Amino acid sequence: WTETGIVEKLPKTGLKVLWRAPIAMGFSSPVIAEGKVYLSDAELKKPIMRERIHCLEADTGKVNWTYAFETPAPDWIFMEGQARGPGATPIVQKGKIYAIDLFGNLVCLETAQGRLLWKKNLQEEYHLKGTSVDTSPLIEGELLILMLGGTGGAGVLALDRHTGREVWRSLDEAITWSSPIVIRAGGVRQLIVWTQQSVSSLNPANGKLYWREATSTG
Repeated sequence: WTETGIVEKLPKTGLKVLWRAPIAMGFSSPVIAEGKVYLSDAELKKPIMRERIHCLEADTGKVNWTYAFETPAPDWIFMEGQARGPGATPIVQKGKIYAIDLFGNLVCLETAQGRLLWKKNLQEEYHLKGTSVDTSPLIEGELLILMLGGTGGAGVLALDRHTGREVWRSLDEAITWSSPIVIRAGGVRQLIVWTQQSVSSLNPANGKLYWREATSTG
């Protein structure tokens, strides 16, 4: 730990609130990049779910832009105690933000004005096995890596982050809530993924398996 200026004791009255902004339902974390706060949420109006990605000024909370789209949702999400929004945290890099909702709708927006660059319905394309997608996307070089749990060996998916084109797919396994990470070990970069059937290491460049340790989440 090398940081300085750390607050060691909080005031008895609590921290001073600098700003507040109204946000709807969601479990994803906010992301701060270049003085902006990005976060996703959802408005539920049966039978439609309105997914949103917001960009706010980090120092004032002023909303710069909001991108929204509507998607059908299953009945259970509108039930008392079941209502929820996106679980995956968006990721920002070099003027682009990538966000995925519960049902596999993936969008790539430019961060300046929230303009849509490309969008994919991954549920429709890969027939996801689970009831929701809650794992956050990961950027590795020019790839956007997703824990998807899709059929046809698309448990883990890598897309070209500029176009959304599929680059590789790997593992015919169901996903958990664990997001992918990349580490360097054994002299190589390893993509570590935790599915319902295993903890596995993949080559992040092509999805080839380095090693796999079977496990059970039941």
